[in-house]
Amino acid sequence: SFELYEKAIRSAAEAGGRPSPLLLDCDGRREIKDAWQEVRALRSELETGLRESLPASQFRPFAVYDLPAVRKVIQDSLNYFRDPQRWGTLLERMDRAIAKETAGLAKLEAAVQGDAALVPAQLTLALVEITRGRPADAASRCRRLLTTASPDQGVLPGELHVRYCLARALELAGDYAGGAAELE
Repeated sequence: SFELYEKAIRSAAEAGGRPSPLLLDCDGRREIKDAWQEVRALRSELETGLRESLPASQFRPFAVYDLPAVRKVIQDSLNYFRDPQRWGTLLERMDRAIAKETAGLAKLEAAVQGDAALVPAQLTLALVEITRGRPADAASRCRRLLTTASPDQGVLPGELHVRYCLARALELAGDYAGGAAELE
């Protein structure tokens, strides 16, 4: 479905001539997805390419996609590698993943600056904040987005997804009652 979405957005952008907020959203999502896939691949290579295993706690940044922390884990693990050249290659790949994630986030931010009520990009940014371990930022973004619905419109398009994201962010921040209220 993402490929169909992307094809429709690209066709519309080619007709308009300049990047639309939806095209920026689409490209931003793709770059973040690619960066996170690279991090998952790096984790599996770290698990198999080391002379001795890293402690399990070292792999936490891989689970929350804290890319600068992942880079630090790789940087600090030189002595664990059988082959230092492989360590350098992994570090270069990590730098490319960080650059790709940064570019993706910048595109999503540009998309929401062009259209602050653009639900897909706002929701993606909120989910990224949750995934990166920043639920308070995600909750704030979701609340701002929910207040953009005009009274005559009634319901914000995609409101169910935004409310679920808000509930998840509140739960992760420790506000279980607030999260349950959003789910109700």
